[in-house]
Amino acid sequence: METKRKALIDRIMEMSRQGRFVSGKLPSERDFAQELEVSRGSLREALVTMEGMGIVEIRGREGVFVVQRPERLDLSLSAVMLWPDRTMDHLMEMRKLVEIPAAGLAAKRMDGADMDKIRKCLMELERVDRSPEEDGARWDSLLHMSVVEGAKNPLISRVFEGLALLMERYIGNTRRQLFATPGLPEAVLDQHRRLVEALENGDDIGAMRITEEHLEMADRLFREGL
Repeated sequence: METKRKALIDRIMEMSRQGRFVSGKLPSERDFAQELEVSRGSLREALVTMEGMGIVEIRGREGVFVVQRPERLDLSLSAVMLWPDRTMDHLMEMRKLVEIPAAGLAAKRMDGADMDKIRKCLMELERVDRSPEEDGARWDSLLHMSVVEGAKNPLISRVFEGLALLMERYIGNTRRQLFATPGLPEAVLDQHRRLVEALENGDDIGAMRITEEHLEMADRLFREGL
């Protein structure tokens, strides 16, 4: 089923690249299913998956529209959601390849506005630590995104957006459960505090080291929790 869905998504994406959809709007579900020679259920599953990947937007009675993007890196990354084998291994490896050097670049390149966003995320994580019923996973994700954006490299940011989407798709619920584990929010908070301190001091080596430590811990915990 996964292979068939991926093949169907590939066909729709190729049709989009060829300019088959006027104003980016896909044909009606019935007509499109007939054209593709698939069931309406299979088409619906593919379109829902594509919406989650950020490729299309389903607008109720208005129809389904292709999301126009000049960059294609995030679409390639998002398509990995359809690959069943060792995805978690590849995902965590990519996070390390992207986030560790990005933290080092951010320590040297980020400006005051970037630092303010990161401090805001840290402040919210500290607040959540005092209110365990709230979800700290969201602020953790935003902090990571803000650090990557501080590297001032739009390609790195685009790649990380794809990775963040995959993280939410694969382990979003597990991540929230892990944040409810006694002692874990405190450990994460300590790492984030040290990371913010390194960034404030322009310590690129320290920022990279702490990010690596954090991702290694996350890798281990996700594997234990999955």
